Amino acid sequence: MILTDDMHTIRDMHSGKRVNPYGGRVVIGERVWMGLEAIIKGNADIGSDSVIGARSMATGVLPANSVCVGVPARPVRTEIVWEHADVPE
Repeated sequence: MILTDDMHTIRDMHSGKRVNPYGGRVVIGERVWMGLEAIIKGNADIGSDSVIGARSMATGVLPANSVCVGVPARPVRTEIVWEHADVPE
């Protein structure tokens, strides 16, 4: 799922100012593998050849050639490459 914003407004009760961003740019590099039910939020910038783990939420800048997991997603492994083939070692 790719969302550019929260699809609703949240305001500060006293000032009336919006506290969640409206709209956002999403940049997804080449060959990014997104796991089942991953969420990509506005202002996400995901580097090429990366993996976003299942049920993770990608926000902000995530480096190329990395495995990123969690809410929010964070790199847990860097300097990786992945292949379409699923073969034993």
